[in-house]
Amino acid sequence: MRVRLKGIKKATSRGQVYYYAWTGGPRLKGEPGSPEFVDSYNEAHRNAKQKRKTDTVGGLLVHYKGTEAYKGLSARSKEDYVPIFKMIEADFDDFPIAAFSDRRTRGIFKAWRDQQAHTPRKADRMWSVLKRIINVAKDDGLVTLNPCDGGGRLHKGTRVEFIWSKDKIDLVKARGSKEIVAAMVLAAQTGQRQADLLQLLWSDVDHDHIKIKQNKTGKNVRIKISNELRRMLELIKLDQFSSGKLSTHVLTNTRGKPWTTDGFQSSWGKAIKKIGIEGLQFNDLRGTAVTTWAEARATVPEIAALSGHSLKDVEKILEAHYLSMSQRLGDKVILRLDREQNDGI
Repeated sequence: MRVRLKGIKKATSRGQVYYYAWTGGPRLKGEPGSPEFVDSYNEAHRNAKQKRKTDTVGGLLVHYKGTEAYKGLSARSKEDYVPIFKMIEADFDDFPIAAFSDRRTRGIFKAWRDQQAHTPRKADRMWSVLKRIINVAKDDGLVTLNPCDGGGRLHKGTRVEFIWSKDKIDLVKARGSKEIVAAMVLAAQTGQRQADLLQLLWSDVDHDHIKIKQNKTGKNVRIKISNELRRMLELIKLDQFSSGKLSTHVLTNTRGKPWTTDGFQSSWGKAIKKIGIEGLQFNDLRGTAVTTWAEARATVPEIAALSGHSLKDVEKILEAHYLSMSQRLGDKVILRLDREQNDGI
């Protein structure tokens, strides 16, 4: 297939023909149309982009990628940033930072975000990433102000009101595949995010505890293994051993391979839909763990230490489920009194 390369400059000197990536650009290697020639052209443009002056938004993005602020992010966070980086490059690559002092610039950036208002979480992430890129540039002395400071959020809701009830969990246990059930039990017993559980290794599991470094927060969490969690871990290990599908990962798919994020989300979604459960997401199992620990008389700081939630988030979850929890705790008091009275008869 013939590839058309734009901007190439052709020059002749002493009867010899030379090709340059652009006027004033580097000389290209190889014969026109050859793989070496195309590679040389692409490399020249890549290098030019890397060396671009930081006087445009695109230049600030290149700068950001070279900072510790970006390099220190988790692999998952970097993966999440990729599509947003592409959107920023597509829409603002040549946008001059000199325009940051113009009050209309903020409106331009907000209009860009609001194009995705139908998916408010995505819109908020776009705004957050663009603001972070400019903030890093500001800290490094490349710009004096950030048009994205503030701006609010489009997504107003939270999922603190959503938790998995015991009935729903029992339904999945009865009708779900062993791979789906294993993931659900680990989430409900540990209160950890999907991404962290899919990466959990057997080397992170000792006799009494599971150790997890959370991708999102960077927190190191150490969770004591409950009886139910211990039974599930033993069942998973036995199944891996008996099937000959040993893995370094605790959670695996039907082929005995570590789950990919997309693979798990697709399988989980199909399984839950088939079982007939609606309105609940996998990470809502974190809230289930929080309320379960609260019913066991764990304090807010103790719960936060187990789950990796902030104290504020734990309080929000517990407040959202205060009435149902109080009712169950009240029922236990009455039942205990009834037993004591019956024992005295």
